[in-house]
Amino acid sequence: MRSNSKKMKMKKPLKKIVKKGAESHPLYRGLVCIRSSFAAIVYCSEQKKNIRFGPYTDATTAARVYDRERVKRGRSRVNFPLEDNSNFVPPKAHIKESKGGSGHKFVYACNGRFQVVIRVDKEQRYLGSTKVLKEAVELRDKELKKLKIKL
Repeated sequence: MRSNSKKMKMKKPLKKIVKKGAESHPLYRGLVCIRSSFAAIVYCSEQKKNIRFGPYTDATTAARVYDRERVKRGRSRVNFPLEDNSNFVPPKAHIKESKGGSGHKFVYACNGRFQVVIRVDKEQRYLGSTKVLKEAVELRDKELKKLKIKL
């Protein structure tokens, strides 16, 4: 005789969706470690998705940014409940400056000289190189003015 019982389907456990190479931080809530940097991840109910803030070089800065964003969204579970992080601004050291190390757009430091390279309409234009940064910036500005491009 056969039994009339139906086979019960086993539910699969939910998988945690995390970027490859990323791990959650063991001490702080809402942080992800990616290589040697940290990012804060906050769920936004209006957009119905996670918003990522970062990367930051240390975990406490990322945790404070997480707290600030949670408080903005009316949530109470935070990493530092006794501190007011609503006006916390991360230090400027975490903001990357323009590439090339010169601190100016389109001007790159290379072997003790400053090269000026502009990209216009997917075409790269080499304008030259000088030993003095000020001359390189003037060369860049002259070319941008000629092309009627504002920085």
